[in-house]
Formats: sequence, structure tokens, C-alpha cells
Amino acid sequence: MKINEIDTYAVQKVINKLIDGYNSLNVIKKNKQLIVQFFDYAIDNKWVTENPTRKILIKLKDIKVYSGQEKYKALTPEARTKFLEALNKDEANFLKPMCILLLFAGLRIGEVCALQWKNVNFKNKTLKIERGITQIPKFDNEGNVLSRVTVVGDTKTTCSVREIPITDIVVDTLQTWKEKQTNREKTNRNVTAELTAPTSFIFANDDGSVRTYSGCRMVFDRFKRRHNLDKYNIHFHGLRHTFSNMLFEMNENPKVIQQLLGHRDVKTTITVYNSVDNEYIRNTTEKLNEKIKQEKLYENEKRRQEELENKKHDLHSSVTDEEYDDLLEQLLEERKKERKKKKILRYNMDI
Repeated sequence: MKINEIDTYAVQKVINKLIDGYNSLNVIKKNKQLIVQFFDYAIDNKWVTENPTRKILIKLKDIKVYSGQEKYKALTPEARTKFLEALNKDEANFLKPMCILLLFAGLRIGEVCALQWKNVNFKNKTLKIERGITQIPKFDNEGNVLSRVTVVGDTKTTCSVREIPITDIVVDTLQTWKEKQTNREKTNRNVTAELTAPTSFIFANDDGSVRTYSGCRMVFDRFKRRHNLDKYNIHFHGLRHTFSNMLFEMNENPKVIQQLLGHRDVKTTITVYNSVDNEYIRNTTEKLNEKIKQEKLYENEKRRQEELENKKHDLHSSVTDEEYDDLLEQLLEERKKERKKKKILRYNMDI
């Protein structure tokens, strides 16, 4: 095929082939950009008149990485309590350990789904995050989305690859979950894969495949309805925000929080992941109020005002009665002269 015969349809076939090969989002983007640059060069050299790749740029937006890009608010202290109570009552499936990772380790839902048992170090209490799930669409020859496939790929950014320490509640919850999975391997007929091998996904399906975001969300939505939690507007990514807020409430260094969350820029950590609860702000104000009282700052200001008043009083009391009478007579005499001048002025105007 000659270069001037390549059209949008031909380029779309190349992109579809990359998608069908389950390549990562970055690989697809880089290849597409190379094709764009090639045709731009061809246009500059007058080999072709237009760039056919430009017409299908919109299709890349259909590839969605489930890394929590939506804007969700953190849970209030009341919602946190209700949510954890519900999790402890409902331990039948994977939802509790998954939510504990989101809430107390600050992971993205895509990172949680891609975790393998080899990523957990129970002895050192650390967790290594190095991959995430990505949803890749399949297109027809016209560029329309036919279906989407969940694949395990790179994390959201290079900074998202990290090894973080984890709390005791995360360690204990994962150990309990691993024991349950081991027991299910032995007793449940539906389990057809080894669920606790180092390379097994921590939250794998019974056949060993990776869980999808949509599947996890369906289970999560049913859980919220079952426990009357819909009014709290709880979402997976909101749990990650809650983790961040709890650290901010502890006055933790933003740079530390940035590394735990895997953000590229600390500005994201501070501006997006710091929606501190109003009750926390009120408590902070109360702490300031107590500090003012303890340091007697208000009493010092009050004492200063009293001293000024005393000085004014002392100044007034330093004038004798005779001096006061003389000042009063002088003032009356000046007022008489002023009234006399006004009368003379009116008389002259009448003439």
C-alpha cells in the first residue's frame, strides 16, 4: 500500500490490532503518536495532504484506566464508624479486606485488584504496588466500541510504583483473608485455581483471573444497600481520600502522604486529597481557644485596656477644682463672643 492510499480505516485497523494484543495503554499511545508524527512529516514533504490519524484521536479516550480519577469526598468520622461496623458484620466475601486496603493503605482500586501475594511482606509489614488494572476497548472497523476487556498493566504513573509500610489492621486482615482463601481451595468445588500462590492475585476470581472494576463495584453497591449506607455517598476512591484525610488530621508531613499515595506532585496531595471534615476544623479552633486561655493572651490584652483606662482617669483626677472652674468660665466666655459675632453678621445682612 502506498502512503497516499493509507486512510483512517487502515490506521484504525493497526490500532485495533494493538488493542487486541492486550498491549498497555502507554504502548498504544506511543504507537499512535509515532503514526501521527510520521504523517505530519509526510505532509511537510507534500507526500500526502492530510493526516488520517487525526480523525481517530478521540478513540483513545475510550480507554479508561481505573485508578480513581473521579472526584469523591472523604468519609466523615460518623460515616467511617458506620462503614467499618458494616464490614465487620459482613465478612462473607472479598469486600472487607479490599476496603481495608483502600481505607488504611490508601491504594487505588485498580492497584488493589492487581495485587499479588508476592507483593505482601508480612514479616516486614510492607506492601509493594507495581501494577494496576486497565480497561481496554475493542473497536469495529468504523471505530465504534464493541466491548471492553480488563487487563493488568502499568500503574497510573511511574511514581505510583512504590513500596509502603502498612498498619497492623491491614496485615491482620490480609493474613485472615489468606487463611480463608486457603480453606476455600480445599473445600469449595467452584475454586479451580490456586488462590494463595505468590503469583496469584490476592482478590482473584475462583478461576484465578483478575477481578474487574465493574464486578467489584456491583458487589460493593449491593453491600451498601444491604446495610443502609447509600446516604453516606461512599465510593471506592472516597476511601482513598479518607486515608489521606486521616493523615492530614494527624498533622503528618504532606511529602510523606504524597509518597504513601503514589502522587507525582505534592500539590495533588494537598489540593485534591485534603478535604478536611468541618468537625475537625471546629476541633482545631477549640484547641486554639484552649491555647489562648492557657497562655493568658486574652487576659494580657484585657489588662492592657484596663491600664489605658486608668491612665485616662489619672489624667482627669490630676486637675484641681479651681482649675476646672477657670476652664469652664473661659469656655462660656468664648461661646458668648461667638453668639455676639453671629448677631452682628445677621444685622449687616438685613441692612
